[in-house]
Amino acid sequence: MFEPVRVTLRLPVGAPVPVEVVDAAASLSQYRMTIRVSGDVWEEIDLVGTFNLDDFARKPGRIVGDGDVQIDLRLADAEVPGLLRRIAGMTPRDGVAELAELPPDSQLLLTEVWFALRVSEALELPPELQGPGREVRSGFSTIWADTDTLVYTPPQADEVVERRVDPADEPWPPLLAAVGDYLRAHDIGFVRHPRADMVSAEIQGHEAAWSLWIHTRESQRQVLVYSINPHTVDEPDRAAVTELIGRLNPKMLIGNFEMSHDGGSFRCRTSLVVNHAPLDGELLAGVIGANLTAMDDGMAALRALLDGVSVEEAAMRFPDPV
Repeated sequence: MFEPVRVTLRLPVGAPVPVEVVDAAASLSQYRMTIRVSGDVWEEIDLVGTFNLDDFARKPGRIVGDGDVQIDLRLADAEVPGLLRRIAGMTPRDGVAELAELPPDSQLLLTEVWFALRVSEALELPPELQGPGREVRSGFSTIWADTDTLVYTPPQADEVVERRVDPADEPWPPLLAAVGDYLRAHDIGFVRHPRADMVSAEIQGHEAAWSLWIHTRESQRQVLVYSINPHTVDEPDRAAVTELIGRLNPKMLIGNFEMSHDGGSFRCRTSLVVNHAPLDGELLAGVIGANLTAMDDGMAALRALLDGVSVEEAAMRFPDPV
């Protein structure tokens, strides 16, 4: 272990995933690193299935607390030679620092070229067992920990419609199928994430661009919608952004704005419990359309605040409910 190095990784649709790298190790054919994330960043990772944490890949176990989470990662095999050439002769920590300085669009900073091997959290020990170096961790491992070869398959370039999934292999579940129909009807290009009941898209609003993630929980009959700012809020600005969110949320008819205070991820969340009702375009307009409209207005307020106006002035960029 070494002193943490902050690295901002990114999801395939560009949303940031801020992590602290606390360990790294290289061999002739593999590169591994251990990252630490806050509880709220883990919540996003868990929801989206970041680092190839698909449901099918997880072995028994779970994260139950809200503290820091540690994830052991291994880089996809094809990316290892290039990284090793870049960091040859460096200490493990200096190698990670070099990784952190790569351009944001570098494939090495893409979350999906990293495979989660183990996910764990520290358990609270009784006082008599506490002491320096004493730690017990609990969580789960994945099938990637037992896999010799790890291959990242990139999505098709410039894809403007959903990634085709063979219905014989993976049929569209009802709620996700309704979401797909809604996005097609509104000419929103998207990618389907196999095995995850999830689609994502890049959205260009009037004020800014952001990432849209829609996850359906078929058994619970729920639709969860997240719009995520692709840029993290710098730490000195987070107190003001927190105050701004407090002024914006009372104007929201459904959903809310939120920010990962440790990571600085600004996002808008809306959700819908369908129960036994059919999921149609009108219901989806209320949860997806409303989310996109709110995020567009919210990004205008956020941009104004970061450009130097007061919190009160920035909040005025967001319309009152009608």
